[in-house]
Amino acid sequence: MVVRTSRTAAFASYGVSLVNPNWSLSGRSDARRAVAVSLWQDELRGRGGRLFYERTSWEGWHDGPGRREFFENLKWALDNTLGIVRVVASTRKGDVRIESFPLPNLVMRVAHLDATAGAFRLEQVIPEAIAA
Repeated sequence: MVVRTSRTAAFASYGVSLVNPNWSLSGRSDARRAVAVSLWQDELRGRGGRLFYERTSWEGWHDGPGRREFFENLKWALDNTLGIVRVVASTRKGDVRIESFPLPNLVMRVAHLDATAGAFRLEQVIPEAIAA
């Protein structure tokens, strides 16, 4: 069951706070060594029983502090959590966020990151693989 909540509360469910609730697309907790990212629910894709999320360029991204922070947090995840991130899914109408909610059973790993091009790929991992 998906629990609908505020975006701030969705991030807080992972022990993560947002730098700015208006523009942050991700957050991290140094103390809990956790990163959570906001992803469009309709852009999560599946293959072979696992989900992935991929962007290949800056196209469609607003050039602002939230975008820069998002890539900084993905890099921090690679350096500090073996690339593991938690997901806050957001639904939208056009480019307007309608609601956000945590997906507590979805754990993803940063499989590719190119901040210069605005590209990244997150792949679902099964909980047993996190310790590996």
